[in-house]
Amino acid sequence: MRTTRIALCFAVLTSAACNTNEQPLDDRTPAITQGCGPTLLHDQDWYASGKTQPMLPGLGVLSYPITIDPALPAARRDSIQRYFDQGLVLAYGFNHAEAARSFWQGTRLDSTNAMCWWGFAYVLGPNYNAGMEPDNYQRAYAAVVRAKELMMSCTPKERGLIGAMALRYTPEPPEDRSALDKAYSDALRKVATDFPQDADIATLFAESLMDQHPWDLWEKDGTEKPWTPEIIAALERGMRDFPKHPGAHHLYVHAVEASRTPERALPSAAFLADAVPGSGHLVHMPSHIYIRTGRYHDGVLANLRSVSVDSAYTASCHAQGVYPIAYFPHNIHFLSACATLAGEKELAWSSALDLRAHLAKDLMHIPDFATLQHFHAFPVDGGGEA
Repeated sequence: MRTTRIALCFAVLTSAACNTNEQPLDDRTPAITQGCGPTLLHDQDWYASGKTQPMLPGLGVLSYPITIDPALPAARRDSIQRYFDQGLVLAYGFNHAEAARSFWQGTRLDSTNAMCWWGFAYVLGPNYNAGMEPDNYQRAYAAVVRAKELMMSCTPKERGLIGAMALRYTPEPPEDRSALDKAYSDALRKVATDFPQDADIATLFAESLMDQHPWDLWEKDGTEKPWTPEIIAALERGMRDFPKHPGAHHLYVHAVEASRTPERALPSAAFLADAVPGSGHLVHMPSHIYIRTGRYHDGVLANLRSVSVDSAYTASCHAQGVYPIAYFPHNIHFLSACATLAGEKELAWSSALDLRAHLAKDLMHIPDFATLQHFHAFPVDGGGEA
């Protein structure tokens, strides 16, 4: 069963209270009105529509060179690489559905590109905030089978990543996928050992460990769980080797926010504030540390900006699915909480009302979206009183 965990950040709120060529986004709506996002909760119709996935603004902050057929025209090779990079950055910002469409576009440009098939399989799987959707198993399995068929032309590093991904999926949903998740993570540990200076592999390995223990890295008293040190070590290694890696910094914030020393992620928070201006979730992420370190107004500012970014994205792309249903309201929820703690009454009240307006109330009865009730329960009555 798919479980959306994004609203578990509510627990963090309550405990806290007792080199890019892209142009940064501003208040203007970016020109991305064609192709992105489906109009339904699921995205199956988009894949059958023949639409072209656009290049989205504010995401060109990272490139992970992949093997591309040298016989292809230069412009096509460049597009394949850019779609792969965009998919990776979107995945690092937890916009997995949009990432999948980017990787898919890469396979449409070259159906023999193994790493685009790898990327497509990667983002269809479970993540830190959600389990795997049952209807993704066949697609993910078929994608990684295709990647394996094509990987002989790949580098050893790429073959390692594809081999690990092949252990993650079966054609049909198992009753318990914990053995698959562990096999995938164990294989990534070896790839990370073989390529110790690759920040992306270190990040993927850390993520694979976190996905096995979502929101369960620390005891309530801040004592680390047995698996937490390896996660932190992998992410710190990735940040050391690639100081501007958005995925490593993002996961590092999550890895230490519930610890006794969340302030150690303040450099990551400062970096993420401007690192990926087109990713509303990454723009929002500094507030996870600011709310834990008493910098409530800084948390307000981070979420004001993230709400602006995601407002433009969801309107321009007509985005549907988990991201606008859970992640966008999460930013508004955090904004109201930070404003409350900062004593900014009017903003706390107005953003709480805005949160209500952005809720998919009709989905709250679905077990997979039950955490939306945390947003709906956020108090708004009496906001006009002293």
